[in-house]
Amino acid sequence: MAWIRLRLDATTDECESLSESLFDIGATSVVHKPADASAVSTEDPDQAVWEPRPGEAPLWDRVSVESFFALDTDLAACRALLGDRPLEIDFVEESDFSQTWRNQSTQQFGRLFVVPLESSEKLPADAALVRLDPGLAFGSGTHATTALCLAWLERHLAPGKRMLDVGSGSGILSVAALKLGASEVTAVDYDAQARLATADNAARNGVGENVTVLEALDEVPGRFDVVVANILAAILIELADDLVDRVTPGGELVLSGILENQGDWVQAAFPDLDWHVDQREEWLLLYGRRAI
Repeated sequence: MAWIRLRLDATTDECESLSESLFDIGATSVVHKPADASAVSTEDPDQAVWEPRPGEAPLWDRVSVESFFALDTDLAACRALLGDRPLEIDFVEESDFSQTWRNQSTQQFGRLFVVPLESSEKLPADAALVRLDPGLAFGSGTHATTALCLAWLERHLAPGKRMLDVGSGSGILSVAALKLGASEVTAVDYDAQARLATADNAARNGVGENVTVLEALDEVPGRFDVVVANILAAILIELADDLVDRVTPGGELVLSGILENQGDWVQAAFPDLDWHVDQREEWLLLYGRRAI
C-alpha cells in the first residue's frame, strides 16, 4: 500500500498545533525530525534527541514535520491548512516490518539465538533460544543498539540475577535474560504497544510468569542486580539518578542507544561509575558497576 507524504519545516513553537491540525484533516501519523540533519550528530544534548517524549515538544530550533495520508486524501484541504508554506509532496510504499523480520536470518550471540516466531531452523541443543514477534515495538536484534545489549547479556549475565529492562520495546532483552538464566525481570515501557509485545513474547517463550511489565520507572519497586536501558541518549541523561538508584550496590548498569560522539556526555551524567565501552558500527554500549 502506498501513502501520500507531506513534508514541511516549522518552528518548535508551531509543532504541537500544526500536528493536531494535520491529524484533524486525516493524517494517519505525524513524525518530527530535526530540519538540520546535522542535529542528530551534534554534541549538544539538547539538539541530539531524535524524537520528543510523549506530550513534549521537540527540542530542535527548526523541525521537519512529515505527515502521512491515504491516497484518496483531499490535498486541497491540506494546502488550505498550510497556506503558502513551502511543501514537499511525494508517495511512499508501506513496508511490512513484521513480514520483513520473518524473512530475516537467525541472530546469534554466543549460545544465545534470536529467531522469528515460526522458524524451524535446527539449533544446538544447549542454545538459549528466543522466538520473537516484534509486532509494532522496537527490538528484533538486528539493530546495533539491541545487538550490543544481547551480546553483553550473553557474555556477562550470571544465572539467578534479577534484571530491570528500561525501554523494553518488543521484550527481546527481558526474554533473552530469562533464557540465559535470570531469575526474574521487570520490564518498563511508556508505550502500550511495547508493553503488550513484551508480555506476549515472554508468554510465547514460556517465561511470562517471570516478567513484570510496568509503564513507568517510578512504579518499579526495589533494586536489581542488573539494570539495562536501551533508549535515547538524552533520556539516559535525564534518568541518570533514577537508573543508578535502581541498581543494587555491586550491581551493573548497562546503557545503550548512544551514538559514538555522545559517549562522553552520557558518561559525564554518571560520574560515580567506572565505564567500559562496547561498540558496533557508530553505536556504543556503556556498562559499569555501582560501588558497594
